[in-house]
Amino acid sequence: MCKEIAAAGKGTYVRATNANSGLNIVTSQIEKVQRKTYDAKSFKDFEDRFQYLIGLALLCLAIEFFITNRKSVRLSNVKLFEVRNG
Repeated sequence: MCKEIAAAGKGTYVRATNANSGLNIVTSQIEKVQRKTYDAKSFKDFEDRFQYLIGLALLCLAIEFFITNRKSVRLSNVKLFEVRNG
């Protein structure tokens, strides 16, 4: 029955045993197969997720830019970049 299936599929039937007697036949049949190269195409689909957060962050930066022109009383006493001589 296996020989009939192999013949119907235009293949070769090889009886497998514990010895390597059928292995040489199988490897020779594999080497006879015509090799083809296939092109691979890769597609990446990105989801847009963070536009609203980026817009909110830019809005906060713009507001912070205009607010920091007015110094508060607490911040006027802080001098981070002043060099002390002494």
